[in-house]
Amino acid sequence: MTRWRPRFNLKQGASQLKIAGGGGIASNYDPLDVSELTVEEIKAVVAAAENWNTYVAVHIYTARGIKRALQAGVISIEHGHFLDEEGAKLMKEKDAWLCIQPFQEGDPSQLTLSPEKSAKWSETVKGFEHAMDLVKYDLNLAYGTDFLFDPASNGIQASQLARFDKWLNNAEMLQLITSENARLLELSGPRHPYRRANWASSPRAPMPTSCWSTATR
Repeated sequence: MTRWRPRFNLKQGASQLKIAGGGGIASNYDPLDVSELTVEEIKAVVAAAENWNTYVAVHIYTARGIKRALQAGVISIEHGHFLDEEGAKLMKEKDAWLCIQPFQEGDPSQLTLSPEKSAKWSETVKGFEHAMDLVKYDLNLAYGTDFLFDPASNGIQASQLARFDKWLNNAEMLQLITSENARLLELSGPRHPYRRANWASSPRAPMPTSCWSTATR
């Protein structure tokens, strides 16, 4: 599966690959603390992506899962709320990216969750500040959301950006959602889904967002 499915997705036009390395907030069966792929399995996906001159992103929250993915060659850690200092140093060493979301208590999406899933949301809220404090290691930082298909949250996607104000000034926040996201997507090489000239020159052009746009199933 980890060998033929990535190649199939790339042949179907994927610009980069995203794998699930652990549990998620909305997951019905896998808790946040689990790791679901071995280093060898992740390496197989990375090899397929590299053969197509692109990269792999991983959905993961845990410190162990982050380090496992980085050791296997993953470029973008998407979520990463439970990042620890060792993982941050490894991320810097690998020149990898942290694509994190500033979840808060009481966000519209949380209010639609079951009590069990809402508790998982609350865990990530606590993790966000700690993970962002580790950006002091001069990590590559990108921004995207999982709210693309959530009508209840569509109106707050832009306002979430302001939640980075403890660590970024206004200019840096604008840079985060434009040129920094574009730098990450440029790692998809010939399969780059955006071209800077296309979106930068038009006020109606789509903003390059990293985390959700990398997903392939």
